[in-house]
Amino acid sequence: MTKDQLHDLHEYVGTEQPALYAEAMTESLDPVVILYKVFDQLTARVEELEDLHQWAGGRDA
Repeated sequence: MTKDQLHDLHEYVGTEQPALYAEAMTESLDPVVILYKVFDQLTARVEELEDLHQWAGGRDA
């Protein structure tokens, strides 16, 4: 990944997920670590939603 691509990715994540991005920045200023932490949080949220959907019997609302 080039520096420009990394910058663009940070700009996108910071815009789309500002709270997660800010939280990750409190733990590290390393750009790769910040993106990893945001990705980890988003993955956990997706897993929670999948579990909820399964618990609800997989029915669509």
